[in-house]
Amino acid sequence: MNRMIHFCRFLVLLLTAVFFSCVGNEQRDSLPGDPAVLPPPVLTVPALRIQDYKNREGPMAPWLHSYLEGGLSAAELLPPYKGLYLFVARIYSFDQAVVSQWLEHFSPERDFSRLVSERIRARLEEVPPAEQYGAYYDETVKAAYLFSFRGVRRLDDSWVQGTVSAADSPRFPAEPMYWGFILMSIPKDTLEIQVSGLLDDVENSIEREHGRRAREASREHRTAFANVKEQFFEHF
Repeated sequence: MNRMIHFCRFLVLLLTAVFFSCVGNEQRDSLPGDPAVLPPPVLTVPALRIQDYKNREGPMAPWLHSYLEGGLSAAELLPPYKGLYLFVARIYSFDQAVVSQWLEHFSPERDFSRLVSERIRARLEEVPPAEQYGAYYDETVKAAYLFSFRGVRRLDDSWVQGTVSAADSPRFPAEPMYWGFILMSIPKDTLEIQVSGLLDDVENSIEREHGRRAREASREHRTAFANVKEQFFEHF
C-alpha cells in the first residue's frame, strides 16, 4: 500500500512538472504530418532575478551562471567544455518538490532529441528565412525530433529560485518560482556526424518521393537546403 501511495504522489508531481514546463508560452508548434507536439523553443533564457540557488553557501555553478547570462553559446565558451556541444533542459514550478523530482528522474535518452531538434530549427530559421527550404525544413525538424542521438552525457544539474524580469513577464508567471536545469554534453564531431547523416537522409528521402511533397521541393528549396548543409555548423 505504501509503495502505491508513493507511486501516485510521484505521478502527480511528474504531471505537474510537465504542465509547468509549458505554462506561460504563447504557442506550441505541431510537427508537420505528425500528432506529436514540440514544446516551445528552449534556446532563449528569460532574465531572472535570483533569490536562492543550489548550494547557496558557495558561488553558483559557472556553467549555470554563464547560461543564465548569455545562453548556451556563453556556456560553451568555458574551458571545461571545449570540443563539446552543450544542451540545457529546464523546467519551472511554484513547488520545489516538483523540480526536485524532475531533476531526479530526467532521462537524456528520452528528451535529448527534442533539444537537438529545437537547435536545428533555430539554425534553419536564421537568414535566409525557413520558408526558403520548403518541405526540407519540416522534414528535418521532424526527423531530428524522432532521431535517437548517441553520445550524450548528463554532466550536472542545478536549481534557482527567482522572478522573471519585466521584459519576459508576459510569457511567465510574475510570482517567484523554482527553476530546474540539467546540463548535457555531446562531442562536437559525434553530433555533427549524426546530424549530417540526418540531413542527407532527409534530402534523399524527399528526392525519392513522388506526389505532393516532391512537387513542393522546388529547385529553389533544394538549392537553399544544399547551401545551408555546407555551412550548417558554423552557427550551430
